[in-house]
Amino acid sequence: MATVASKMSLAIPVIFSLFIFKVGTSELDTWNYIGIFLAFIAILMVTKKPANSETQKMALRNLGLPLLVFFMGGVIDTSLNYINLNLLNTDLEPIFPIFIFGFAFIIGLFIALIQKVKFRRKDILGGIYLGIPNFFSIFFQLKALSAYDNNGALVYPSMNIGIIIASTLAAISLFKEKLSRLNWMGITLAVIVILLLSHQGIITYFEI
Repeated sequence: MATVASKMSLAIPVIFSLFIFKVGTSELDTWNYIGIFLAFIAILMVTKKPANSETQKMALRNLGLPLLVFFMGGVIDTSLNYINLNLLNTDLEPIFPIFIFGFAFIIGLFIALIQKVKFRRKDILGGIYLGIPNFFSIFFQLKALSAYDNNGALVYPSMNIGIIIASTLAAISLFKEKLSRLNWMGITLAVIVILLLSHQGIITYFEI
């Protein structure tokens, strides 16, 4: 449920991009809108896993947590879209993620000092291993928004579908995870979604 909630949170930035920011909506055609709609179905199909009755009870009891993941994930992506649209330029794009992580480091260090947290070597290494991918995740997300004229309705479905496909393939190759027929159908649909969302660029490329 947490995985589905985090990926389905793309609904919030997509809605804001289409109806609040109204960025690039005139450039979207019927196939783009179909792709946006099918992205939600593909994510549900790929992340669907069998659950026993005990797991379902736990999920229902903690339903508020996935809802918070959904809401906060959507707020973060929408905020990045707004900031990149209205406040950033090409020169500030590399600096902005540094500011975010620097501010988080200062706040986290301040809290740790108050609580007298003792840092272990593996804590620092874990922070580095998580921090570097997260930094570049935000950096390249801003780059992608800029490349598509801050059109979150195209960027966020493509980005989330790409994450789902990459993580699923990694789970198969590294952890020998078994996928159901529904999961494989979801992956196929996810590829179709990417083609639908980017078909203008593909057509332009072959025309050149």
